[in-house]
Amino acid sequence: AEKEWNEAHFDHIQKWGANVVRIPVAPKNWQKHGKEFYFEAFDNAVKWSKARNISIIIDWHSIGNLKERKFQRDGYITTLEETLEFWDLMSKRYKNEPTVAFYEIFNEPTTFFGKLGEMTWDEWRALVQMIGATIRNNDDDTVIIAGGLNWAYDLRDAKDKPFLLDNLAYAVHPYPQK
Repeated sequence: AEKEWNEAHFDHIQKWGANVVRIPVAPKNWQKHGKEFYFEAFDNAVKWSKARNISIIIDWHSIGNLKERKFQRDGYITTLEETLEFWDLMSKRYKNEPTVAFYEIFNEPTTFFGKLGEMTWDEWRALVQMIGATIRNNDDDTVIIAGGLNWAYDLRDAKDKPFLLDNLAYAVHPYPQK
């Protein structure tokens, strides 16, 4: 993993002129490598980013239906309990670290046109607020990023039924086929 994860990445990011880096954590990799591995990786990312004035997005990179535990690929399989544990650990560890500026709580919620069961906006909203409350128990300041349904594309219900969280950013993934 050292060959793949090193400070040179952050030199490239800086050369590109970027000031934010999104670091995805796939549940399968979290399960395989464990929290200490990821704490070390993120601690290094914080050190490398801070030296270059780059902010970090920690991304729980799952795609699927968290409510029904159905996912688009094996690497995305997780549970609500694991998701809450991940965010509890991350928000405790990085709560006072301004370089970690964003928590993207779940990459792309989707039912995949019904292939992954059903999930309404109200059900997704309740999950977002539960995950957000877990984060807010530890960290009031870091911005929470939450996407809409349908691969984070559909935010139509957010106007009338917004996520009730402070320091929140909505994510939308406007794919060309949409």
